[in-house]
Formats: sequence, structure tokens, C-alpha cells
Amino acid sequence: MQVIVVEPFEYEALRSLIGKRAVLDTTRGSVSGMVVDVKLDHVVLQERDSSSLFAYPKSFG
Repeated sequence: MQVIVVEPFEYEALRSLIGKRAVLDTTRGSVSGMVVDVKLDHVVLQERDSSSLFAYPKSFG
């Protein structure tokens, strides 16, 4: 079993962006789109007709 520790403030801050456009900085560059969903281990962004899932690293924050 894998345990991921997520700070409640960071999780709630991301959840407050649902339905809004956001830019996420990743190790492969920046991505932008509308935040569609936020879970404890990933964020889903939608840009035009496609959705992208971004998993949090083991140490989020």
C-alpha cells in the first residue's frame, strides 16, 4: 500500500480552482487549462477537447 501525504491547505486551494483556468508547472514544462477535477493524488485539466491527468509526486508541496 502506498501512502501519499497531502497538505489539506494545498488540496483545498486546488479544489477552489475547479471550473477555473489554471497553469501548472511540471517537470516537463507548464500546462494550462480548466481544472475539471482534483483528487488526493491527481489533478485533471481540460484544454479544448482533451483532458490531461497530472499525478502528484510522492511528496506533494
